[in-house]
Amino acid sequence: MKEQLITFDTAKLAKEKGFDWGGEENYSSRSGFIMSPIDYREDWSFMLEIQAPTQSLLQKWLREVHNIDIVIHHINTNKFESFIYRNISHKKVCRGKSYEDALEIGLQEGLKLIK
Repeated sequence: MKEQLITFDTAKLAKEKGFDWGGEENYSSRSGFIMSPIDYREDWSFMLEIQAPTQSLLQKWLREVHNIDIVIHHINTNKFESFIYRNISHKKVCRGKSYEDALEIGLQEGLKLIK
C-alpha cells in the first residue's frame, strides 16, 4: 500500500508556512501535477517545484516543529473527524468522508495556525 500524498493546494500552503522536509515527489507549480522524469528532461528552469510529501510526513512536521497535533477519529461507517490541537489550548474539529480526507482537511487547518 502506498501512502497518500498531500494535495497540490495543501503543498502550496505547506511551502508558504516553511515546510522543507523533502519527500520523493514534487508538484510542478506550473501545472499542479506531480512531475514525471520527462518533465526534468525538458527545459524546466522556469518551473518551480513544490514538495509533495505524504500526509503522514506533513503530520509529523506539524507535530514536531509546531506542536500542532492532528488526530483522526472514526465516528460512523461513512464519516471521520480530524481534531486539530495546538498547545492543548486550541482545538478545532473538521469532518471528512474518509480517513485520508479528514486528515487532509486537518493538515490544511493545522497549517493555517502557523503565523
